[in-house]
Amino acid sequence: MEQLVAVEAQPELSKLVEEVRRSGQPLVITQGGEKQAALIDIKVFDRLMEDQRLEREVDAMLSRLAERNKAFSDEEVEADVALAVAEAQFLKRLS
Repeated sequence: MEQLVAVEAQPELSKLVEEVRRSGQPLVITQGGEKQAALIDIKVFDRLMEDQRLEREVDAMLSRLAERNKAFSDEEVEADVALAVAEAQFLKRLS
């Protein structure tokens, strides 16, 4: 993974954006010797955002399941969780 100091990246930003888009490889930007940001391809960014959205949906489903299943055994709850995971995976494939 390539790294570049922020002051060096600024005047070359358009070129760097094109390079990241073309190669698909991220570029880490440092400042004061520390990693501060990353320039990534928009397709990678979109996948990350979708993964986060799906993770929030799964967490919400699991919370609802936990609330609904308080009176059920662990085995029954595990079966419901497995069903929720399968549903989330199915929805992800549709999008």
